[in-house]
Amino acid sequence: MGEATQFPELNRVLGRLVQGVTERLGGNLASVYLQGSFALGEADEYSDVDFLVLTNEKLASDQEAALQAMHAELYEDDSAWAQHLEGSYVPKDAFRQVDPERRPFLFLDNGAAQLEPDAHCNSAYVRWILRERGIVLYGPDPKELIDPVAKEDLRRESMDGLREYAEWTLSEPLRVSCRLFGLSLGLSA
Repeated sequence: MGEATQFPELNRVLGRLVQGVTERLGGNLASVYLQGSFALGEADEYSDVDFLVLTNEKLASDQEAALQAMHAELYEDDSAWAQHLEGSYVPKDAFRQVDPERRPFLFLDNGAAQLEPDAHCNSAYVRWILRERGIVLYGPDPKELIDPVAKEDLRRESMDGLREYAEWTLSEPLRVSCRLFGLSLGLSA
């Protein structure tokens, strides 16, 4: 795998992730990548660690259970990086092109020890980052597995995100004001 980041402790955690995924998925493993802020060169010691695992086929139930156990064990690692892994497990054919439906994939949220279905990584933006800037931890160059992302898909997704944010700010003005100014009213997010 080499030195994927400038943080030796994170590289050790990523090595454990790749080794664990390789052992549990065997021939079903296609590739493992870093994306997000590390791929964009904007990460620091406080960043979450965005990863993506592409599989050759949909995960079997025993593979999913093995990954759940692996992530629970990895979460207990002494390194804080292990608690800040965030990523998805996706069949490579489902990730090749932008999915306008944004179907959920098996996802590990930052700070979580269990995988849950979520559409977090199923976006044009994640595909673009991964294809154009992704860091290979295992497997081929992401350009071999991901089609080019159209500018129209990125624009549409950005506009959808802005619209959702605007709706949220209008529906929750007190919560938005508190977040903007760092205040806490004991409201759940």
